[in-house]
Amino acid sequence: MRTYLSGPISLGGTLSVAEVTRNIRRFRVVREAIEARGEEVVDPTQLSPGSANPTWLDWMRVDLKALLDCDRILLLPGWDQSKGALIERRLAEDLGLQVDEYKAVMV
Repeated sequence: MRTYLSGPISLGGTLSVAEVTRNIRRFRVVREAIEARGEEVVDPTQLSPGSANPTWLDWMRVDLKALLDCDRILLLPGWDQSKGALIERRLAEDLGLQVDEYKAVMV
């Protein structure tokens, strides 16, 4: 099973550098925990749109393409506050992918 991680990263640039760093760390910790179980994970914080000054749309194009190659989406804390995560969840549901919400202690 290939899992796509989804959740808030910058909330459209509204978060402080410290908050973005915390969110990226959360993605990494969850990714590493899942990989330690031998499962494949797609972490959007590890993807790149390939341009010097990517827009939100550039990021979403890369992220949605990656989601299409997954079997499951795992929604991280705060996903419901993220425009991108809401779109990713809706697409995953519409495609019939497994949708799970991460319930562990916030990292």
